[in-house]
Amino acid sequence: MSAEQLAEGKRLAWSMLEQLAREHAVPLQNLAWEQTAGDFDFHRWSIVDVESKTVVVKLEQDDLEDCPADGGRSAKVEAQLRHAIRSSYARRQTTSG
Repeated sequence: MSAEQLAEGKRLAWSMLEQLAREHAVPLQNLAWEQTAGDFDFHRWSIVDVESKTVVVKLEQDDLEDCPADGGRSAKVEAQLRHAIRSSYARRQTTSG
C-alpha cells in the first residue's frame, strides 16, 4: 500500500474521531498519532494521549489504508474509535467525579 493511502486513512480516522469526541464532549488537544516499536512490528498505529502518555486506541495499518475505499473497513475503524472514546470518557468521569 502507498503512503498516500495511509495518510488518507489517518485523515479519515481523525475526522471520525473529531465527530465522536464532539458527541461525547471529549477534548482532543492531547491526542496524536504515534507508531511505537511494537506497533511497527505488527503494522499498527496508535492514537496516544501525549500528556498522560497512554494509548487511547491501536488501529491496524491495513484498516487505515483501506478505510477510505472500503465501507467495511471504515465501519470497523469507526467502531474501534467509538469504543475508545466511550472508554476514555468513562475513565474521565470516574476520575473527576
